[in-house]
Amino acid sequence: MSHDHEHGCSMATKCQMYRPKPTGLFDYADQSATECIKPGLKIRNWVDNMIQNPFNVQRLTESSYLLGAAGYNAVVHIGKKGVLLISPQSGDATTLTLDGIRSITDLPVTDVIYTHYHLDHVAGIPSVIEQTRQRSSAELRIHGTDLTARRIAKFGGKVPLPTDVIRGHDAEFLFEGLPVRIRTPEENGHCPDNAIVILKSEGITQFDDMLEPEALPFPHFGPTEDLVAYEENLRELKTFDWKFINSGHGNIGSRADVDSYLDYLETLRNHTGAVMERLSMTDFMVPTYSYMSAWRNYIFAVSALVKEDLRPKYGLYYGFEEVVPTHVEMVLNNLILY
Repeated sequence: MSHDHEHGCSMATKCQMYRPKPTGLFDYADQSATECIKPGLKIRNWVDNMIQNPFNVQRLTESSYLLGAAGYNAVVHIGKKGVLLISPQSGDATTLTLDGIRSITDLPVTDVIYTHYHLDHVAGIPSVIEQTRQRSSAELRIHGTDLTARRIAKFGGKVPLPTDVIRGHDAEFLFEGLPVRIRTPEENGHCPDNAIVILKSEGITQFDDMLEPEALPFPHFGPTEDLVAYEENLRELKTFDWKFINSGHGNIGSRADVDSYLDYLETLRNHTGAVMERLSMTDFMVPTYSYMSAWRNYIFAVSALVKEDLRPKYGLYYGFEEVVPTHVEMVLNNLILY
């Protein structure tokens, strides 16, 4: 998800993030930095509060928390000597997340995980490095896969390379004795290096930009580079043992959210395919315009019909009007190509 990292702020501080309160879609608990939330519940007003307050803190387990700031969420695990931060974020999200960590512990951030190389999730790393140097005698350990390291180099080395490189598609390291599994799918939907971070003993996983719990998927599914792989990645998520999922945005997620997204994809694909059978691109051809014009008008028409088909089930979800046309276009192209 691309945000305005160059100017040190995120879209979340510039636009209306208020979410209508749909009835009956989710069960909620009040936000608490001290009480662990029950798996399966959403945090009441999580996104709204992110605009009203500098940061949100929700305790997930005895030692792990969800930190929300400027439209971004990160899992942090508090050890005996330091803090593990999963995804350093960028701009305001980084600064405010660090403030949130200081609100729950005096320990320094000693370890960070790059989940993938998109600048909005990593560009804030210099701030984390600097704060660690101020609060600890040790240098910050930056964990990231060799895939992420190669992409950092490929795109000009805008952030420091990982100091602790994780080799291959499935590996593990220890944070103060806590096993941290890093699984990078061979076929990856969001981007080639997007990693699934699994804290099995905590029942927590983080897979950035794959879900937006409490809402429909972000426009173009994240955006996703490979829709087929995106769906396969969601199915793989179900094979792991976890109770909470953080995807970097939205609310705290659960296994039900993964099922919901898979159901949405199937429903979207079925309705898009049905509308494509009823409409032909040739119906939109005009002799005085290019075939590109006909193609765009065909997509607009299919999207409009599919959106109305989906409205009874999904119309109350945040972003419905804006995101469904982008999803239809991706599914339409996918159905044509595959």
